[in-house]
Amino acid sequence: MTEATANIKSKLLKQLADKRILILGLGQTGLSCVRFLASFGLEFAVNDSRENAMDEAAFSRDYPNCRLVQGKWDAKLIASAEVILASPGIDMNDAEISAAVSPGCQVWGDVELFSRICDIPVLAVTGSNGKSTVVSLLAHLADCLGKNAALGGNVGVPVLDLLAKAPELVILELSSFQLETISSMQPLAASVLNLSGDHLD
Repeated sequence: MTEATANIKSKLLKQLADKRILILGLGQTGLSCVRFLASFGLEFAVNDSRENAMDEAAFSRDYPNCRLVQGKWDAKLIASAEVILASPGIDMNDAEISAAVSPGCQVWGDVELFSRICDIPVLAVTGSNGKSTVVSLLAHLADCLGKNAALGGNVGVPVLDLLAKAPELVILELSSFQLETISSMQPLAASVLNLSGDHLD
């Protein structure tokens, strides 16, 4: 284990050890959270409203100490959680979910978790339009400068998966949905490209 990985593990366990963790949503981001937490030996539950978001036999085989509930939002599971890792596509204001979340529960996204456990400098870009173009340009410039930069977030690879590359710089495209669950990020630099009324949901 590298020093950087050991540091991440120490911070992760300090944040989440002995917590009841629930991952909401099993899309690309939710699955990255599953893999990441499991790689450090943490136990968790997963809830997705879709019937077959993941093969249950495969989940039981790969994560034997974790629980998977599919086909509905499980109010009891949500209410028991101390930390919820919500995928960007999950509407936390949905009546079924919001009514079940306990007052003391912390609701994070994967980017918030990353921000709490990782000291890698971040360039963050958001806005209604042009995000992918700008972060792709930044990644290209970093490559030309010989930087070991990793590009992800709302484009390409979920942020927790980027840590496997041991980057010296992380470039993130951030959607409005991702921003809703971020409170700890302190990027090296950030930009709001523009704001328009095309994301009124």
